[in-house]
Amino acid sequence: MAEKKEFKERPNKVLDTIIRTSTARARRQVADWQQGLRAAENVETPKRSQLYNIYNDILIDAHLSAELGKRKNSLLESDFDLFDEDGAPNPEATSEINKAWFTKLLSYAWDARSWGHSLIEITKLDDQGRIADVEIVNRWHVVPEKGLVVKNVGDESGINFRIDPKYSSWLFEVGDKYDLGLLNKCVPHVLYKRFAQGAWSEFTELYGIPPRYVKTDARDNTHLNRLETMLRDMGTSSYGIFDKEEEFEFMDVPTSDGSLFKNLMNASANEVSILINGSVIGGESDGGSRAKEQVGLDVSEKIWKGDKSWMERIINEHWIPKLIELGYPLTGLHFEFNREKNLQEEWKIVDGVLRHYTVDPKYIINTFGIPVIEQKSVSDPAPGPETKAKGSSSFFD
Repeated sequence: MAEKKEFKERPNKVLDTIIRTSTARARRQVADWQQGLRAAENVETPKRSQLYNIYNDILIDAHLSAELGKRKNSLLESDFDLFDEDGAPNPEATSEINKAWFTKLLSYAWDARSWGHSLIEITKLDDQGRIADVEIVNRWHVVPEKGLVVKNVGDESGINFRIDPKYSSWLFEVGDKYDLGLLNKCVPHVLYKRFAQGAWSEFTELYGIPPRYVKTDARDNTHLNRLETMLRDMGTSSYGIFDKEEEFEFMDVPTSDGSLFKNLMNASANEVSILINGSVIGGESDGGSRAKEQVGLDVSEKIWKGDKSWMERIINEHWIPKLIELGYPLTGLHFEFNREKNLQEEWKIVDGVLRHYTVDPKYIINTFGIPVIEQKSVSDPAPGPETKAKGSSSFFD
């Protein structure tokens, strides 16, 4: 086992070695995403900054943000315990990590699902030398493919955080070094949705309020200016002044209710929902029914359970050994999220077992919350008046 370290202050921070810059925001197109993707996948000099700029930009989309939050919160809102080798929970050890910093650590770790990679640093210790806070290392300065943290965005050399002992003990790395995350697959759908929404806005501006126009044969500038002022002050719709001999016609549009744009927006949003949570649930689902919604929810729950299993493996294989190295008393323990049980189905099993065997009262109390006192001896009741009344011709036979 690695030697335990005792610190009261946090030395050698990776975050202190980088120079942060403002994140650029601009109007994005699919061509920009494709260009950023090529740069990120470059074998010799992979650079994710352009792709990350696009990720950062699409995250302001309300639907994408809600879908990511739904999946992430299913992990963060789950209770957990540390168990010993016999499967018994250890409340004292669990309380050691059931802190605000650990919730932040889980949150940053799950973000690797979205971005492909997360590098998280322990930034603060308490008076006992325990972890007090963690922070995400700015993604634009991390080159996962080469294990580098660079001082300036775009640099090709920097700190090798995987092998430099000054930093490696204080860092949690999550995600595959070549993974570009779920956001990479979301980009085109969010951009199409944004395009449709912008086009619908322009459509509404042009055709939502009919334009106003005046036909006149006047040539006097004073008169024409007065007409223009009158039209301009009458409202916000477009207007025009034409000669009596000129023709003014409206363009024929396929629909006036915006269904063309709405359908594209819904299709794009549904793709994002399916990609992140496996289903479309709620008002955006066409032809919805209770059974259909339940099937969608079941699919989503399988994905959320997968996130928990993925996170458990990371914690047990990587985080707990690191915490033991930092002095946490977690030797021989393993981490598990508390899964929700189907109590109705479990009771059917228990009820069948009780017919032949005696069940430990503690199990009944812990599983179902029923305050069991003692085992009751149950025998077949003697035939009573109601039983005797039932013969071969009884209605209940």
